[in-house]
Amino acid sequence: MQSNPNRDEFQEWLLHPVTRAFREYLDKQRRALMEKWASGDIAQKAKHEHILMDASAISACQTMQGLRDLSYDNLIEVLNDEQVEYFGPEAPRPRDLG
Repeated sequence: MQSNPNRDEFQEWLLHPVTRAFREYLDKQRRALMEKWASGDIAQKAKHEHILMDASAISACQTMQGLRDLSYDNLIEVLNDEQVEYFGPEAPRPRDLG
């Protein structure tokens, strides 16, 4: 089992050019989705489709922001917690994929 990164390693990772580019990518993608949402592109869909797209946009924005704002303490808390609960849909198990 791989050991958890220490705080200094996490800070190095935050300052790494690839991490910085990835965080900028998340910021731009989130802004683009929010602008699409604000412009009414999502609201122009049929009622049921609009509701699903609205929920999807909110979820995507929250996920991008969560990845963007990941802190060392949050990372370590999840890595050390063997009882992490996942509230999303069940992921397919390898045997379910064929």
